[in-house]
Amino acid sequence: MKNRMYGCLGKWSGLCAALALWAASGQACPPEMPVPVPSLTGVWTGPVSGEATGNTRFPPLPPNPNDQTSESTAQTVESVQIVFDDSLRLVKVPLVVSAFGGSFSEQSVTVFNVGEVQTVSNSSSDTIPSGTADTNTLEFTFTTTFTVVESTATMDHFHVVYEMANVGIFNQTGTAPNFPSSSSTTSSIGTLAFDGTVVDGQLMFSADFNINGTSTNVSNMSIRTGNGFVVGSVVGTLEAN
Repeated sequence: MKNRMYGCLGKWSGLCAALALWAASGQACPPEMPVPVPSLTGVWTGPVSGEATGNTRFPPLPPNPNDQTSESTAQTVESVQIVFDDSLRLVKVPLVVSAFGGSFSEQSVTVFNVGEVQTVSNSSSDTIPSGTADTNTLEFTFTTTFTVVESTATMDHFHVVYEMANVGIFNQTGTAPNFPSSSSTTSSIGTLAFDGTVVDGQLMFSADFNINGTSTNVSNMSIRTGNGFVVGSVVGTLEAN
């Protein structure tokens, strides 16, 4: 039998020698390296984009005899972050919670199993100089309750649907004489659905939201109650951090 000559030079000479000894021993080929198993665990960030449609309607405010209506359908691009712990439970997810605005806010929502309920509250207060001595104060409070109505999760895929109820309170006051203080209270209910699948080390993510609500505004001793809704869908490819 004719001998075969393999060129093994430089840094590969040691590897070639080892393979030659393995072949001469008559043993089977060395085992392959294990293939990494896709997992949702970790922090995922990146842009999502899609379309959001919003509508608000308030009754006439005398002396104006016309309704105050606003309608919009626009493309939206958001940067989001999703976090799963080692037990494949959501730690953070981007959410739309108000019928009077289609922007995402990241919430530490950890409920994931069907029937679980969680309430999240956020508040802020800003004081803004007005003139030489006066100030305006803006106060916001949002309280949102999430109830899990659908949920599935594997190592590389998740699907969760929340029923959501949100109450937002806004107050504006000022120290200047005769400052026109105002306030509003919004109540929103809706459904939020999320899906994600790990593919080649990336998270293919989608979110759908459909929210309706009412808003009562008090300003200059007048009270108006209006209606609004926002509906939309976004998709994106998120990277692991």
